[in-house]
Amino acid sequence: MADNDDELPSLRSSLGLVITKGVALCNHCTVDDAGAPLLDLRDFPQPLIEEDLEAPDFVTALVDPDPVRSSFQPTLHDDLTGMDRSELFKMMMTGIATAIMANGDPRTQPSDTRTNRGMTRFIDAGPLARAGRALMNWPSSFADLLVEASDGKDRRDAQWGRLKELGALGVLPRNDFMPASAKALLAAQVDRFFVMTPVARNAVRKGGTRDPELYIGARELKKATGVDNRLVTALSLCDGIVTYRTAPPPAPLVFVATR
Repeated sequence: MADNDDELPSLRSSLGLVITKGVALCNHCTVDDAGAPLLDLRDFPQPLIEEDLEAPDFVTALVDPDPVRSSFQPTLHDDLTGMDRSELFKMMMTGIATAIMANGDPRTQPSDTRTNRGMTRFIDAGPLARAGRALMNWPSSFADLLVEASDGKDRRDAQWGRLKELGALGVLPRNDFMPASAKALLAAQVDRFFVMTPVARNAVRKGGTRDPELYIGARELKKATGVDNRLVTALSLCDGIVTYRTAPPPAPLVFVATR
């Protein structure tokens, strides 16, 4: 699969397939007397994705109208067997692959629930193949994507939680372009990530996913010790006591343990 198969190699412009004799023939530049395309894209070899050819084949087979490939019945994890082919494709295309691209684009900062879908005008073959692999080896390969995303948390402008640690992958369950069954599965895996990595990622978290031995909220502190607001405020101003606030007051104040 070519990495940039949506552009004309000679002009780096969009392909013209209004009149075509096949996917390798473009009518953007030259046509014969009958208006048929003469430019053969096979004369312009492009880099191929060789790391994982099985995953792109899996993705394209789900939507290929060819009678042979349309009968393709992939063997998937039990979690995914309840979804039809179009739902699986949407889960990969509008969900996982789009989020991978948003996380990897230095121009974007996924700071809201839209996950920058408006800036995603196309899906590169690489992220789409990785999304395919995430379903083929579900749930372990998707878990690997979450771990990789969390390694890039320092560049994100979100303050804490799913957006901070996982970027666009963390808010995939809010993506209304995916079927409800896909969102439920992704939500369960995101929740599992936070349960399985309570401290290792060393990022401030909310509620039940925040390690109580490392972080304690001001409200939790007052409830546990019976101190009043004035003492909590005084403690937060003391040297040697580390606090964290997600935004200007009255956003929640979190006390951070120093080890």
